[in-house]
Amino acid sequence: MATIVNPAITDSITQSDTTLLAVNPAAITSNLMQVASHTTGLSMQNASNSQQQAAPLHGAATSQGLTLLYAVDTSATAQAVDTVNRSTDYSKIVESRAVSTAFPKPDPQYGGK
Repeated sequence: MATIVNPAITDSITQSDTTLLAVNPAAITSNLMQVASHTTGLSMQNASNSQQQAAPLHGAATSQGLTLLYAVDTSATAQAVDTVNRSTDYSKIVESRAVSTAFPKPDPQYGGK
């Protein structure tokens, strides 16, 4: 047996379904935009934090390098160079020449001389 439904009830149900269908794409898009902006902000914060954490390490590495440079005994180095220069054993000079010519020459296009 068919029951007659009030037309006002039918219209309200149809209207609510239509409202849900119309609002969902906008809600999804706004959620997507919020997530994208949040992840972009987090990546910028991570980059800034990484730079802040790297600054002391770079300073420490520079200090260590300078300490090593200043720790070289220049008189001992000069004496060793003088000994090699006064040597009559030319095989070492030939070997060092062979090693230096084995490396390719720097390209002037990229800043080499």
